[in-house]
Amino acid sequence: MPDIDILFNELRTEFTGIPSEHRYNHLKQRLKAIEDKAERKQIEDIVLFVLESGMLAENTKPILIAMIHGIRTQGEWHDRLKTFLEHDTSITVKPIKFGFIDCISFWLPVFTLFRHLKVKHITKEMRLLKRDHPNHEVVVIAHSFGTFLISKFLKKNTDYNIDRLLLCGSIVPESFDWNALPNFPKQGNAINDIGCKDIWPVLAKTSTFGYGASGRFGFNTHTIENRYHNFSHSDFFSDSMFKTYWQPFIKNGEIVQSPFSSERKSPDFIVSLLGLFPGFLLIIALSTASYLFVSF
Repeated sequence: MPDIDILFNELRTEFTGIPSEHRYNHLKQRLKAIEDKAERKQIEDIVLFVLESGMLAENTKPILIAMIHGIRTQGEWHDRLKTFLEHDTSITVKPIKFGFIDCISFWLPVFTLFRHLKVKHITKEMRLLKRDHPNHEVVVIAHSFGTFLISKFLKKNTDYNIDRLLLCGSIVPESFDWNALPNFPKQGNAINDIGCKDIWPVLAKTSTFGYGASGRFGFNTHTIENRYHNFSHSDFFSDSMFKTYWQPFIKNGEIVQSPFSSERKSPDFIVSLLGLFPGFLLIIALSTASYLFVSF
C-alpha cells in the first residue's frame, strides 16, 4: 500500500496541471479506479484535507444547459452543441423546441397572441427543467427568436433564477432593461454574441414592432457583455466557437474576448440608419398598400 506522503505528492503534482474547476471530477475518477479499500480511505482523507484547504473550486454543482432556437429551424445546432459537450458528465444539455415558425407569424405585429403562446410554452418547459434538475446550475443559450422568448420569460417569471445567459443573433431591443429583472444573472454572467455581418436583427426591428437589433449593435448596458464576431446570423454554431468561447463560459462563467471586437469597423450608414426606426419598413409597406388600394 503506497505511503500517504507519496499519494499526497502525486495529487499535488497532478493538481498543478489541472484547472481548479476540473479538480473535483479528477479526484472522483481517481477514487473510482481504486479497488483497495484501505488505499481508497487514505486518498479520501487527502481529499478532505484538500477541500478544507480550498484547493478545490467551491462550485461543484452540475450544470444544466437549456437551449432555445429561432424561426425557420428545428434547432439543428442543439444536437451539434450536445455532441460537443456530451463527454463531460457534469453537464446536462436539454433543447427547448417550440416547432417551426414561418416568417409571416414572426413579422406581423397582429400575431401578438402567437408570441404569447410561444412564451407560455417556453415557461412550461423551463419549469419542468427546474423540477427535474433542482440542484443544477442553469445556463440558458438562446438564438434569434429564442432570445426574445427568454427575455419575456425572465420578465414574467421573476422567481426563476438562472446562473448564466448566452445570447446570439439577438432580436431583443437594445434598450431592454435587464437591470430591472431581479432574476437576471449578476454582472459577468451574461453575454451577447454579436454577428457584425448579421442583417436579420436590423430587419426584425425595422420590419415590425417589439423586436430590436441587439444582435447587430449590442445592448445599451454594461451588465451584459457585448462580444463581436465577423459572423452572419447562423455562423455561431461551430466546434471552434463552442471550444474557444462557449465552453469556458458554460463551465465557469469565463468570458473569452474576441479579437474581432477591437478590429471591427463601424456598420454601414444605411444599416445604422435603418436601426434607428422600429417598424419603419412595415409602416412604408402598409402605407404603400393603402395608397394602392385607394387608387384602385
